[in-house]
Amino acid sequence: MGVVIIFAVTGLITPRDIGPWQVAAITAIIVGIIHGVIFWLVSRRQRAVRLQTVADIQATLKNVINNPLTVIQGMDYLRTADPAQTQHATAQIARCVTSISDALHHLSEESLKAWQNKYVRHS
Repeated sequence: MGVVIIFAVTGLITPRDIGPWQVAAITAIIVGIIHGVIFWLVSRRQRAVRLQTVADIQATLKNVINNPLTVIQGMDYLRTADPAQTQHATAQIARCVTSISDALHHLSEESLKAWQNKYVRHS
């Protein structure tokens, strides 16, 4: 597109005291600057979106993972001489670990939005 603009401007603007190559060079510099500014703005916007997405994922995972981890941490007091209670606590810990593993395995933009909606409603 830039090359087309350079040729079009060179063909349309032909001052007598400036040669066509000078017009083409000036036009190319202007087109290059405009492209550079556009690419810089797009890159900056993409970086901001990525940083926001990572922050959202971190906040969501903090809730999704810390809840089962809190349960696991609280299970330590259930270690008793009663094997049934110990077995129940071990099963609950296994469920929490599986929940964490599943949350990490199924991480996607859709799951992030679903978790955000879930935690916004419960907050």
